[in-house]
Amino acid sequence: MDEHNGKKALRKRLRRWRRQQEAAWVADASAQICAAVRALPQWQAAQTVMLYRAMPGEVQVEALAAGKRACWPVVAGRGLPLLLRGDGPTQPGPYGIQEPTEQCPEIALGEVDLVIVPGLGFDDDGGRLGMGGGFYDRTLAQMRAVRIGVCFRGQRVGAVPRDAHDLLMDVVVSEL
Repeated sequence: MDEHNGKKALRKRLRRWRRQQEAAWVADASAQICAAVRALPQWQAAQTVMLYRAMPGEVQVEALAAGKRACWPVVAGRGLPLLLRGDGPTQPGPYGIQEPTEQCPEIALGEVDLVIVPGLGFDDDGGRLGMGGGFYDRTLAQMRAVRIGVCFRGQRVGAVPRDAHDLLMDVVVSEL
């Protein structure tokens, strides 16, 4: 099986797994993951962090914004890296995810110390399987920030198929 088909099959399996999780369990496991992230020395040293607004079934990380200068991704356009904006009003973006509006201050990629990265799956080497749009890969390639992948244990896999442009996470955190 080639890399493309391997990613496609793994995405299908992990999306199905994610849809099967109950909201209460997702909230509880997300709280455990956030607590584990807060305990990391990389998190404690970071001042400006890039978070994300969770889609249904994703690790909910919005609570991590407390006590940090937080910024959120905005889909700038197909094939482009994510644009970062600080806190303020939000509106649904092109994928139905809440994004900061143009009224929110723009944050330069170089100002970010640490990025919390979502994904459908991760492996123990830091490999990440995203949704397939490449937004995070293009954005992370332009940053020097620490990359922390977050996922539920059911999203940890033996090996994520990788392409040359796929970046590794520095740390991957799951619930206890």
